[in-house]
Amino acid sequence: MLVYHDIASLFYLAVKDHLKLIPPTILQALINSYHRTIADNLKKSEEYQDIYRVFEEKDIPLVPIKGIALLSDIYSESLARPMIDIDVLVREVDISKACDILRELGYKKDLLGLEESYWLESSPLLSYL
Repeated sequence: MLVYHDIASLFYLAVKDHLKLIPPTILQALINSYHRTIADNLKKSEEYQDIYRVFEEKDIPLVPIKGIALLSDIYSESLARPMIDIDVLVREVDISKACDILRELGYKKDLLGLEESYWLESSPLLSYL
């Protein structure tokens, strides 16, 4: 269940003072998850910095939200908070430019099976991978 819900790295931190109580195979899975999460978060942090730099060069304000924002503030000591993506906000007038920049950086739009009009009309959030 820890792996399914992607919280094994956080569980590892919570029980690290009691590792002798955990069976070796489960312990190794927890350790692997912890290290994978840290490596993935460092990569996402670098990606965010690259994105931020390009947006700054183009004079487009960009605000990190959720995981990437919490990573440097709340989780800075452990980097163990799992993240699936990098969430950012841009002004509505900058959405088209932001989409172009993200495409130029190699990201592909993922509308999660919905029409783009849904995202623009009901929620001005677009998802990029």
